Amino acid sequence: KEREGHVEFKRVDSVRNNEKFRTLTPEAQKEYKTLTWWLCRQRTANRQGALERHQRLLLDRVGIDWSPLQGPGPEKWWTKYKRLKEYKETHGDCNIPRIYPPDQDLAGWRTTQILQYRNGKGGKKPDLSEERTKILEELGIDWGVSTVSTPWEFRFRELCHYKEKYGNPNVIWKWDGNRPLAYWVTRMRNMYKLIMDGKEAPITTEQIQKLNSIGFQWNASGKRSYERTEQQPTEYTQTIRKNKQSNDDDGTYDHEQSYN
Repeated sequence: KEREGHVEFKRVDSVRNNEKFRTLTPEAQKEYKTLTWWLCRQRTANRQGALERHQRLLLDRVGIDWSPLQGPGPEKWWTKYKRLKEYKETHGDCNIPRIYPPDQDLAGWRTTQILQYRNGKGGKKPDLSEERTKILEELGIDWGVSTVSTPWEFRFRELCHYKEKYGNPNVIWKWDGNRPLAYWVTRMRNMYKLIMDGKEAPITTEQIQKLNSIGFQWNASGKRSYERTEQQPTEYTQTIRKNKQSNDDDGTYDHEQSYN
């Protein structure tokens, strides 16, 4: 802050094409990336209540913005808003299809606004600020109806039953015995990876600790497969063979991601 006059860091993946970032020395770029991810982790710890009081006070003193996505800005948000407004002027509504080749980025942004709005209604983070909510409602956005998801504790109990039966909690990918549980396990790993990368993810420290307590394996071995054990269900071999046959036929994996 003393050198630059601010502590505002943009995500590294959003500044790599920025002219100013490219003019930095390799050492300065490395410092920028390190501070960016560190600050993301501090924000995550603060949201989860894991940040010590003195740490919060020290960061407050240097002017850390704890909710950089909350205000009517930044400029990037307004840019997407203007594109949504143009879409409405052309099509008569804000209901962009989820698959919209002319502007897929805008379709994803609209979905993110709706998810953040629903997060706010459910007391979750990240949520959409009141100001942004008002701006989008004035434009005529349809928030839709939020589907009821399966409680986390329900899936965790299913995972515990799986461990009791098979000796480990590492459900194979696309296990036919309980496909929703298999997808949930994959989702937990993906969210944990986001947390470790300093990004936001809807998983709490308590939930991570609960999974650790039953010996949950956070890293799967190979592509979408898990460590072989004698306790694994017979569907394991069938699934692996099916995926291998699919690879032999067309060289691709089925990346179905339907989560409950």
